[in-house]
Amino acid sequence: MKEYSAKKILSSPIPKLKSCILEQRTKRGMTQRQLADALDTTENTIIAWEKELPDWMFRVIVLCELYNCSPDELEKTLDEKRKSIGVSQRQLAKFLGMTKNTYSNWERGGLQKSRYIPKLKQLYQALNCSSLEDLYDEST
Repeated sequence: MKEYSAKKILSSPIPKLKSCILEQRTKRGMTQRQLADALDTTENTIIAWEKELPDWMFRVIVLCELYNCSPDELEKTLDEKRKSIGVSQRQLAKFLGMTKNTYSNWERGGLQKSRYIPKLKQLYQALNCSSLEDLYDEST
């Protein structure tokens, strides 16, 4: 993924990411049912994720790439990382296509309390990915 500066965040639309979950699943010889069972979710969820990354996953991946950190690191210091690049909650929320209140809630611990990070880590482990980049392709 491209590097992001505060200026780029304020002037660019969020990148488009294409899901590579289908590619990763089939590369490992897994069925949709097997992956769904490994993630304690439904086969329909896997079908949907293979077509398009869910908004929450997309946003977490973009934040990890933006801050050059793992999902574990992201949930611990989200506010510090945002401040280090010099953007406001409102600016970053707009970049991510979410409300300022939702982003603010993530910084106040809502991301830690959500099931997003554990679910992303489960997916990552179930597919034996070597990096987050295995889950997406950057579209132009």
